[in-house]
Amino acid sequence: MSKLISILVPTYNLGENSLLYLEENLSSINSQTYDNIEVVISDNSTDDEVKTFVDNFVFREDIKVSYYRCDRGAGHSGVANTNNAWDKSTGDYVKSLPQDDKFCNDKAVSLIVDALEING
Repeated sequence: MSKLISILVPTYNLGENSLLYLEENLSSINSQTYDNIEVVISDNSTDDEVKTFVDNFVFREDIKVSYYRCDRGAGHSGVANTNNAWDKSTGDYVKSLPQDDKFCNDKAVSLIVDALEING
């Protein structure tokens, strides 16, 4: 079986396009050809409906998804939010893909894993 890659998706308030960015982000993950992906979403106490959006987003059956809300009192910074996702991840490899980023092609994760396997 291929190694598990955890894709960390820290979310934060991005104004009116916040959920649009998240949809593009998750769609780019969903389109990956790699077959052993875990998505760890850490919500930085956003004002928008990230949890509802994630609950209603249709992921591929082979993608494991976890959602966590990062409490404002627990360090409300981008770093703390990413660290929260990192702490919850279980993958052999970890890739951070913040909410406003996306993979440019469907083989990005495969290429990342191949590079890590070759270069250790």
